[in-house]
Amino acid sequence: MEQGDRDEAMAPPAGEPWSLLPHMSTFTRHVGPFFIRHEALEPGERVRLGFRVRKHQCNPRDVCHGGMLASFLDLCLARGLMAEEGGFGSTPTINMTIDYLAAAPLGAWVESRVTALHRTRQLGFAQALVLSGGRLLVRGSGTFKRTRPLSAGGQG
Repeated sequence: MEQGDRDEAMAPPAGEPWSLLPHMSTFTRHVGPFFIRHEALEPGERVRLGFRVRKHQCNPRDVCHGGMLASFLDLCLARGLMAEEGGFGSTPTINMTIDYLAAAPLGAWVESRVTALHRTRQLGFAQALVLSGGRLLVRGSGTFKRTRPLSAGGQG
């Protein structure tokens, strides 16, 4: 971890069961860090992801870049399907829709609420809300290809 990743201001909210999500690709290493939790979730939720908005994730106005929020949504939707019982291995994205509703400033804590909607032998469908401080930032949904679990290194 870089020194900036250890700063308290960049950590998840204190007293909540977050742990650092291991980097599964060079992309997530570059745009992260991300945090994950499997405890203290809402009914129907199997996993929640979050991140603290850092300078490298911002646009020139020091708010989280829309591309960053889209990447986070994609990761959340895929992880939501992977967390389902009899879940997915890697989950290549087939389609994703996104509605941007509000901005997240530098330093804001951003987290997901994912619902797996349906799955077949080959596809999974999920929706998610992305929030910051109780305010809805993004809503989206996606369709993902179901594949076998990856060996070390994989999707993310």
